Amino acid sequence: MKPAEINAYGQRLHNLKTVQPFFNEVLAKAKTFEIRKHDRDFRVGDLLILNKYDANKQDHRFEFCVREITYILQHRDFPEGIQPGFCVLGMKEAKP
Repeated sequence: MKPAEINAYGQRLHNLKTVQPFFNEVLAKAKTFEIRKHDRDFRVGDLLILNKYDANKQDHRFEFCVREITYILQHRDFPEGIQPGFCVLGMKEAKP
């Protein structure tokens, strides 16, 4: 698993690429979850730094947003709906 970075306040940070149209949906607060490979030690309360990413250009657009993990649903919790090695992260806008 990839280790989380720790910020000056002791919060765990995960930098993740997010492609369109999903990035804009997160910004608009219409999308409040992420489906991700469970290759990190995600924990409730961790911060996600979601970086806008253009997959065709393999380019970060220097746009990002920060969300806090509020819920984690894993394969072991719902094997009929979540593939092994993946998780669904519930999230909310992080307080500055």
